[in-house]
Amino acid sequence: MVSKKETSEKVSTAKKTIEKKAPAAKKASKTAKVSATATPKSAAKKPSARAGQPRGHRVAIKYVSDPGRQVFIAGSFNNWDATAKQLVDEKGTGEYFVRFLLKSGIYQYKLVVDGQWILDPSNPNTEPNEFGTQNNVLVVTSDID
Repeated sequence: MVSKKETSEKVSTAKKTIEKKAPAAKKASKTAKVSATATPKSAAKKPSARAGQPRGHRVAIKYVSDPGRQVFIAGSFNNWDATAKQLVDEKGTGEYFVRFLLKSGIYQYKLVVDGQWILDPSNPNTEPNEFGTQNNVLVVTSDID
């Protein structure tokens, strides 16, 4: 068990460390200094794992058909989940869109229109898949910050 004296010494040492690192903290109230030193390292807020890393490349997929359809995109980027990313016909004109971010890489995908898996007619890039049919190929070549 830690004694009050040891705890007091640790807080005092931590306060001195903070005052050395942040001179502006000297002007803050005593309460602010104590509360800053009372936060254990494990509870301190850590920077986001994504800080400083590129988010990905903006990808836009468009599919044109009749209005009123259910259109999704499924591929290697979302574990082939047939309902994870929906293309939306915002104007009711039959032009379905979806936008999302992907890291640089080569991805395979298909569109799922009213439950039927189809190739994206606007993308001529395809590869054979393990089922004896084709998948569209999407090549993402750069990341954005």
